[in-house]
Amino acid sequence: MADTDDSYEADREVWRKLYKQLIQENEELDTLLEERSLYWNDDKEVVDTFVLKTIKRFDPKNKAKQELLPEYKDEEDKDFARKLFRATILNADTYQHYMSETSRNWDFSRLAYMDVVIMQIAIAEMMTFPNIPISVTINEYVDLAKLYTRIRAAVISTECSTRLPGI
Repeated sequence: MADTDDSYEADREVWRKLYKQLIQENEELDTLLEERSLYWNDDKEVVDTFVLKTIKRFDPKNKAKQELLPEYKDEEDKDFARKLFRATILNADTYQHYMSETSRNWDFSRLAYMDVVIMQIAIAEMMTFPNIPISVTINEYVDLAKLYTRIRAAVISTECSTRLPGI
């Protein structure tokens, strides 16, 4: 039976359902994307949530100029992300040196690139934001390592954090 609801809310819900059926739950699309890159789906759940929440927030008053969800929750969050990114990039060589020197029983050159990147970001956070307890930083990056890398990166990150200068 056809729905006779001709409201903006009903239209918005149709778009949400279309997205879910045609993109979010589309195995053929998933397969096609996976053939192009094994890593495409790392953030798929986040992107799907972002898109669906954005559609849900559409306001009829804004017509074609709908706002996306904000990239950062607030200015402090944006400032943190930028400082962390900058510290990671500018000090990458130094952080890699720390990791190389402190990775006992591991040949640093054999670490996966993603392992190294995550450890660099963890070290940058420890060095740049001393107000964040080291245990909190380690826990966050161990969780990231579990999602994106080989688990041994978490072990090396923990070893490295106990031997960094000034920590």
